[in-house]
Amino acid sequence: MATPSPDLTLGYLVLDVARLMSASFEARTRSIGVTRAQWSLIAALVRNEGCNQAQLADLMQITPISLGRLVDRMVKAGWLERRAEVGDRRSHRLFLTAKAHAIRPALRKLSDETQAEALAALGAHERQQLLESLAKVRATLAEQYAPERRSRRVRG
Repeated sequence: MATPSPDLTLGYLVLDVARLMSASFEARTRSIGVTRAQWSLIAALVRNEGCNQAQLADLMQITPISLGRLVDRMVKAGWLERRAEVGDRRSHRLFLTAKAHAIRPALRKLSDETQAEALAALGAHERQQLLESLAKVRATLAEQYAPERRSRRVRG
């Protein structure tokens, strides 16, 4: 069997597509004044509202110190709020504010536009196949390598 071109391996293609889609989405979000870091944090909290900073740093795959600075700025700007953990006043849970929830529809629209742009060269059947195949790959990897992350996930 021939060795595939490095540009045609699953890892390379998935990472490069993610990078390009992220850049496209970031360009769109500038119109509503949201940075990449901000929308990444908002998106992570939409799925895991009520988690603590350590959990969120793990989910976002960034250092706790970097996340702490970002959270501080977003709290100050009114995007997030820290709520004291019941029974441990030193620990806090993170929640989106009304301001963050208010921009979610705009972020969803920009996300849909980015996806439509990325999939524009594919027909409807090809799009469906691609998404279903990637979902299977993700499920396989998640089952093997991420069970501990699922058990740590907190829902709001």
